[in-house]
Amino acid sequence: MRRLIKVFSLVIFNLILTLFLIEIALRFLPLPSGFSVYLKAVGMIQEQQSAYIKDPVGGLSVFKPNISFTWTIMDGEWQITTVPFPDDKRLGLRDDGIDESAEVSVFACGDSFTFGFGVDNNQVWHEVLENKYNGEVDIFSLRAIGNSIPDIYDAYPQYRDRFKHDVVFLNIYLGNEFIEAYFKGQSSKQTAQVVALQGEQERRGSQIVESSEQSVTAVAYEMIRKSYAARIVKYLFFNQWVKLGYTRIDSKREVFQPEDSPYVFTIDYEDYLLVRNCEVEYSETLQSGVEFFSRRLQQLVEMIRQDNRRVYVFIFPFKEQVYWDQWSYRLETPERYDRFKPNYIVREQLERLNVPYYDLTDDLIDQGEGEILYWPIDSHWTAAGNRLAADLIYTWLAGREEWRP
Repeated sequence: MRRLIKVFSLVIFNLILTLFLIEIALRFLPLPSGFSVYLKAVGMIQEQQSAYIKDPVGGLSVFKPNISFTWTIMDGEWQITTVPFPDDKRLGLRDDGIDESAEVSVFACGDSFTFGFGVDNNQVWHEVLENKYNGEVDIFSLRAIGNSIPDIYDAYPQYRDRFKHDVVFLNIYLGNEFIEAYFKGQSSKQTAQVVALQGEQERRGSQIVESSEQSVTAVAYEMIRKSYAARIVKYLFFNQWVKLGYTRIDSKREVFQPEDSPYVFTIDYEDYLLVRNCEVEYSETLQSGVEFFSRRLQQLVEMIRQDNRRVYVFIFPFKEQVYWDQWSYRLETPERYDRFKPNYIVREQLERLNVPYYDLTDDLIDQGEGEILYWPIDSHWTAAGNRLAADLIYTWLAGREEWRP
């Protein structure tokens, strides 16, 4: 038994030493182009982080002003250029400049689709839309990577008075809205519990001390998450889907590309995103996310209307929805899914609140065969997808008299 323990300990020691040496080597040796692109795509190259600065007023991370840089996804590179905040020249927006003389000013709030992930500044859908109005409408966004409706609800109050605007565009991406809302709801509960506990501790004249076990676990996780060696090992041993930019190895996920299609589709049976949003019967987790989403959506709409601002909502489908027929036959139990389930949920909430909305799903399905609207590997719109979205939204807005009073 002792011999077995000794051998096992030696194997573990050598494995850790090997990974450590790989880690050191990767920090000094140039990487092959494939590995380099992969590491950039999953956020391991730190120059991406260096573009951000924390807003001293609200604490939100925003871009630095007056910079231009390149980001990389598995499908290619794209350019980002920033301009200063109107009220704080130390902070930056991804925009062509805010025009305060425009007839209508629009604050576009959303996630990475509103941010324009994967395309250059002038190719982002709301920039294309803005150009159609020849200077009469100015549309800007803050910094919208990963912002669900609950995230926007938290961030909007910090900027509602700092940015002059008459209209708010709320943009909802159906691929992960509900699970993001679930996590946000859990976080809000934990924050409320911590605040209550802090108040109790302060009344007793003591302080809350974070457990050392939790601290060590958090530090270890962060080290592993940012480790070059860990990413390379995953790349080598799970390259069928990790090379596509996925970093989790603890879920049942299939990445599938039909022979006659340029697209790579993700079928995930454990994570509550993408096609899991189309299940006829939601899990308690996802249903909890829907409830928190609905509550925050109502509160956000009420907040915007209190300022006498108009609000319009645009619903963006995920790639697997638009091209459902190309991959859905691979589902283990097709009868468990309804392609438009998340659309029904969001539409019902918006109709209850009497909010004008435009769901792009049907039109993207109808017009999605002619051009490559989504990146083949990445899940975001290409320049063509952004351009089509702008055209569709422009046509829809043209039919609303109150849009430009």
